[in-house]
Amino acid sequence: MSFNPMRSTVTKATELAVAVPLVMAERFARMAIAGPFPSERDSEEFLRMYTEKTAAFTESWFAMSIAILRAQQEFAASLFKPFRISSLHEIQTSALVVLDKGLTPLHAAATENLTRLTRVK
Repeated sequence: MSFNPMRSTVTKATELAVAVPLVMAERFARMAIAGPFPSERDSEEFLRMYTEKTAAFTESWFAMSIAILRAQQEFAASLFKPFRISSLHEIQTSALVVLDKGLTPLHAAATENLTRLTRVK
């Protein structure tokens, strides 16, 4: 089975749309329960929120930058070939690959957090 950027992107976006509100709700509930004096465990979780987001967005932007660079190189190389109608499809596919590369780290962080935060202890 070959990589389908449309299916991959839609799947990740859908799972992200479900995971993010659930993770936010869990973390907001922890903040409300912790109040002005969070425990050490809560403080670590609140710090983790910041560091994970920063890392995921940095990784996302870097992956998208590399994918954009590759797409631009492919497009530049295609200028020396005769135009084909499939060239438009290749441009669309390149855009979906860039989006998919950007969603991958965010999706991974959100789904891992959902699994970790909702685990029964």
